[in-house]
Amino acid sequence: MERLFESAPSIALVGVQPLEIAGGRCRMRLVVKPSFMNVIGTLHAGFTTFLADTCMFGAAWSSLQEGESITTLEIKINLLKSVKTGTLEANATLLKRGRTVILASADVRDEKGALVAHAVSTLLIIRGENKEGPKQVT
Repeated sequence: MERLFESAPSIALVGVQPLEIAGGRCRMRLVVKPSFMNVIGTLHAGFTTFLADTCMFGAAWSSLQEGESITTLEIKINLLKSVKTGTLEANATLLKRGRTVILASADVRDEKGALVAHAVSTLLIIRGENKEGPKQVT
């Protein structure tokens, strides 16, 4: 799990904490900080999206075979509840792995278990000469 995120400084910068990544599932946590607020004093949607995207990436990454890499093609998120403080937890699941794409989803919940956001992502499986980068499994 550590190897996946060692070369992704954005994860450390934002403070996303990987909790579990295995078998097409991923669980991550984010402590909400005052510096993450938007102009109306609630958590900026970009941080919720970052958490969901990173978690879906982890779920997809756990399914990769040797020599494969992935990248996000598309992400859609429904923001359902505003957040001002606390901790968010994302749980992602790989829904379908095809020959060239992976479909994953994530729910983001607050400390009380209330659904804050629901996201869906399509990820491209990269093989061959274009498989460079930290996401590569070897």
